[in-house]
Amino acid sequence: MNKNIDFNTNLLYNKDNKTTERGDKLRRNLLIKYRGKRSQEEMGLLYGVTQQAWSRWEQGITSPRHDIMLRIEKDSGMKMEDIFLTYFNNKIR
Repeated sequence: MNKNIDFNTNLLYNKDNKTTERGDKLRRNLLIKYRGKRSQEEMGLLYGVTQQAWSRWEQGITSPRHDIMLRIEKDSGMKMEDIFLTYFNNKIR
């Protein structure tokens, strides 16, 4: 499969110009990057969720509610559409 990376956004595209699963994993890495040295438990407390919920967000299993995405966007300085790429791609389809 022919794949290209857009280095401006860190998205991974296949030959049909659609993002791949690896592209989403790169984006969830933005959430991990935002967490930094803080634990998942600390982040959960900060956003009013459990450590397990924060872990599922980082793994791309689930996504937070829209209001929490807005808070993460504001606090991190990153667009929620970039952090939770698959969530927004699925809403567009």
